[in-house]
Amino acid sequence: MKIQNQLAQELASLMEGVRVEEEFEVRPSSSLCSSLELFLPAILRNKYPSWEKESIDGIFPSSAVRTGEGSARIFGIAILISDQYVTPFLANIDLTSDGCQIRVAEVFVGEAGGGKLGISIAPFSKDKIETQIFHISKRVNEIEWKYKVKFVSH
Repeated sequence: MKIQNQLAQELASLMEGVRVEEEFEVRPSSSLCSSLELFLPAILRNKYPSWEKESIDGIFPSSAVRTGEGSARIFGIAILISDQYVTPFLANIDLTSDGCQIRVAEVFVGEAGGGKLGISIAPFSKDKIETQIFHISKRVNEIEWKYKVKFVSH
């Protein structure tokens, strides 16, 4: 199964019973986060050569909101595998009506920083991740995203 289809089905499942504009829980250990770890770098590689040798080693959602009948907005922190630094991400995902595929996904990753890709915030630390998520979530509307990509299913 293609990673985008797996991601779509996991997201559709998590949104079952959730009303539009309502938050839903996404745990870092969830299958959805594992799929995001693969999906985000894959679509970034299509546009940005600097992502060719980069991957994500963990996803820590700060918020997940159902924004429409088959759409959601997921915001949080991702761990870059190359340097184990964290950086913010935002994914707006719109599913097909049957919830089996991603129709459109807009992905935003990173703000200026000192890491390998120029986007890292701070080294990952299990002890500090909750604090890092709290602080970045307060600035979600102020982030000047370094990497932006739109995925459209064909």
